[in-house]
Amino acid sequence: MGNCGTFTKRWHEILIDFNFAYHAGYVTVSVLGLCVHEFFYSLLVNRTAASDYSVVVYRLSVPVISEHF
Repeated sequence: MGNCGTFTKRWHEILIDFNFAYHAGYVTVSVLGLCVHEFFYSLLVNRTAASDYSVVVYRLSVPVISEHF
């Protein structure tokens, strides 16, 4: 965080930085899962499962069944 010059930026520039917002959101969801309810952990698992190689291969190998009426 400090190597990219975060501490020399203005507050507005820090808050609109995508990487900072992403990691701040990740920490927020983690704390909510720890303190409020376990449901918030499912948001983190969903993101991990969507990017996991084996899950992506499995999703591509399952045929899509669509019913048209």
